[in-house]
Amino acid sequence: MKKNILLASLMLLALCFAGCRNTSDSTDLLLFELKGNVASVQTFYIDDVTKEGFVQRDSYAYDGNTLAFNEKGELIFYNGEQPIIERKSGNIVKMEIPTDFGGNEIYTYTWNSEGFPATEDYQPCEGAPLYSVFTYSKYDSCSLESKKMYEYDDDNDEYHYDWRLKDSHGNWLVRMVTENHNGYISRCLEERTITYHNESAQEEYEWIYGTWTHYVLHRRITFTFKPDGRVYNNHERAWHSYTIRDGKIEMFWGGCPYTCQFDKEQRRIELL
Repeated sequence: MKKNILLASLMLLALCFAGCRNTSDSTDLLLFELKGNVASVQTFYIDDVTKEGFVQRDSYAYDGNTLAFNEKGELIFYNGEQPIIERKSGNIVKMEIPTDFGGNEIYTYTWNSEGFPATEDYQPCEGAPLYSVFTYSKYDSCSLESKKMYEYDDDNDEYHYDWRLKDSHGNWLVRMVTENHNGYISRCLEERTITYHNESAQEEYEWIYGTWTHYVLHRRITFTFKPDGRVYNNHERAWHSYTIRDGKIEMFWGGCPYTCQFDKEQRRIELL
């Protein structure tokens, strides 16, 4: 009996780690915590949110990187530039990104025996290198669980990740990032919008685009849905990611994911 339980546990663990490896011959997607036939991904951030994930008056939003992949899962554009990539056994081990200021940002990677990214060295055009160690969650090998960053002056930053919303392909769209910098704790929301090859916009959901009204204790809140997978609400005054899953809209708001139903005639939205 114990032998059978051990074998079952090992098989389950193998499936967990194999979940991201069988989608493409390339591991480029895995390097960026992606799986499936991804065409592009854009990342954006909201700094200084609460522990629960609420956006505050002094929270600051900004855009991150935009990546594009071919149908083989290979990275072809990084912020609109063609990266210079070196691979070993199919894995990216060095990547140079041209910058607007001249020169290249240089990333070098090592991979562990299980076939997942282990470390990253980042050399900006100016300044000292940064060294990161990744830890992938045993429950979802496509998503980071934690990361430690070591700087030239021995300052250490530790990041922990807690995903809040995933799309129908299993890729995370919204997650909480908690940073510990020498005992100082800060939190931000890291969000993504993702497009896929051979997957056109779902025309049946075009009616969702535009502004809808939601009432909480007689307080009027509006949500504006965009075709690019982002939704704005006037309560937080912030953009968030949403996804369409099983015929319903799932979105992030006020620190939590919600499933929505709609009254098309009144253009009202109700959170389930």
